[in-house]
Amino acid sequence: MPPGRAVVAALLALAVASVGEGPRARLLAGAIVGLALLFRQDVGVYALVGVLVASRSAWPAVGLAIVVGPAALILMATVAVNALYEQLIWYPFVGPRVYRAVPDPLMLASGPAAVLLMIVLVWRARANVAAGAIAAARGRDAGRAGLVVFAVLCQLQTLGRGDFPHFAQAAGPAFLCLAGFAARWTSGGRWRSASAWSVVGLRAVTAATTSPVSFDNAESYQASIEHAVAYIRDNTTPSDPIFVGLKSNRYAFVNPLMVYYLADRPPVVRDTLYDPGVTNRASTQNEMVADLDSSNTRYLVLDRVFAAACEPFNASCDPGSTRLDEYIASRFTMTADFGEIVVLVRP
Repeated sequence: MPPGRAVVAALLALAVASVGEGPRARLLAGAIVGLALLFRQDVGVYALVGVLVASRSAWPAVGLAIVVGPAALILMATVAVNALYEQLIWYPFVGPRVYRAVPDPLMLASGPAAVLLMIVLVWRARANVAAGAIAAARGRDAGRAGLVVFAVLCQLQTLGRGDFPHFAQAAGPAFLCLAGFAARWTSGGRWRSASAWSVVGLRAVTAATTSPVSFDNAESYQASIEHAVAYIRDNTTPSDPIFVGLKSNRYAFVNPLMVYYLADRPPVVRDTLYDPGVTNRASTQNEMVADLDSSNTRYLVLDRVFAAACEPFNASCDPGSTRLDEYIASRFTMTADFGEIVVLVRP
């Protein structure tokens, strides 16, 4: 589940907890939070805290346990405890601050678009949270308080990676807090109009402006992906696993994960999504090599563009293991070169 959808699920849970009455509504709210938690741990935890505040009851925690419990038991039975801790707790909450943290967006880009986005997505959003908190406190409204708590916690992800997508995601709940403030200080239906126009304004600004950080070769890169996907589909069957990585795997900033889905081929490795500090670590690459070797996977799709990519202001630039590169060099040869993307085959 993409982060945006997890936030939508969290807001739905907050609405159910605030409007619904009795254990059933609160169980349902907790179950919805459980779905968000399964796919986005940080947002799920933020939502749980907000729902507990909104409902003033422990029933949401029971609903969450009903949804999450079976998955948790399966994971504990099949995955080592240290790996579970790293993947589900340490990396989502701490890892981004170590390996993917970025400075304030205005330090990375300049121009009117950057300034406008900064004003709307950061300062205006946080002002809305403060206004919502004032209204919740004055009205002693648990539902609004739950939304405010969730909005505040969502701002934490901007501390880990303060880029425009994360600020935009955190701004959604923050702008909804304005409804609580407007409902407190206006009469009739005017607060609905005020909050609706604020959300529309947020959408208009983000639609009319683009992130100052752009990918110059996006069209060429997409074409290379499409050619590689077509090649894989022509030379493999739907049951044949493939590996999607980088031409050099010492750095692990990002890999073209979409190839697995576009080609409709299963991944041969468990760690499909590249993350610095995880997929360029020696132990992880040893596992990748073992999976490639035991499965006798024939085709690799490797990215040239992001092979040496990293961000100088975090630990993503710390070079990792060369174990995977050495294995690939000794077992595979290039069979197709599409520029930004190459395809290797096991002879």
